[in-house]
Amino acid sequence: MELIDTTAEIGEGTVIGFGSIVMKNARIGRNVRIGINSIVYPDTIIEDGCVLQDGVKVGHPSVYPVERPARIGQGTTIHSDATILAGTVIGKNCRIGNKAIIRENCTVGDNTLIAMMVTVENKTSIGSNVKIMTTTHITGVAEIQDNVFIGPMVTTTNDWNMARGDIQLKGPTIKKFARIGGNALLLPGVVIGEDAVVAGGAVVTKDVPDRMVVMGVPARVVKEVPADLLFRKK
Repeated sequence: MELIDTTAEIGEGTVIGFGSIVMKNARIGRNVRIGINSIVYPDTIIEDGCVLQDGVKVGHPSVYPVERPARIGQGTTIHSDATILAGTVIGKNCRIGNKAIIRENCTVGDNTLIAMMVTVENKTSIGSNVKIMTTTHITGVAEIQDNVFIGPMVTTTNDWNMARGDIQLKGPTIKKFARIGGNALLLPGVVIGEDAVVAGGAVVTKDVPDRMVVMGVPARVVKEVPADLLFRKK
């Protein structure tokens, strides 16, 4: 049977699966579907029409301070065994893949895909219409703007000294419409320009100009992005 705290609010038409737990002051909207053995932690907000598959955890407590409850936007689907920590806000009509983890105090815009086994570390901002593919690691304190594509197994970093000395964390900034090929590595603080392309396997050690293609180890500018492959606004 499900376990629902008496202070939780459950909207009309919502179905909660066997073994799932809804904790204190959680608010779940209308026509939400929650699978088996999922947990909605205290104060979490799940908006109308969301789907939480089996084994999902939303609002999981953090060891770090958070200033807001976890919130899942209308129509978002969270696939089995994914975990969303407290303080993170997910926009409308997103998809969060199996076993993905999004840590505390992150923001995700609307219509964004975060695929299977992706890790998003704390205090990261991800825009709308973004696609982040399987097993990618998005480091903490990173910024990913709208309409970015990030291929599988990309690694981003945020600490030049690797936990020694004066630690000042800053992940990459990936500007709107940029595309990052599979297995690329982005070093701390680099800026990937608008509509730029990072080739698969590249190691990016410095900023990439707008609308340029970089490749290699270390990555170097090799050409402009062809005009027919630039993003076109509708």
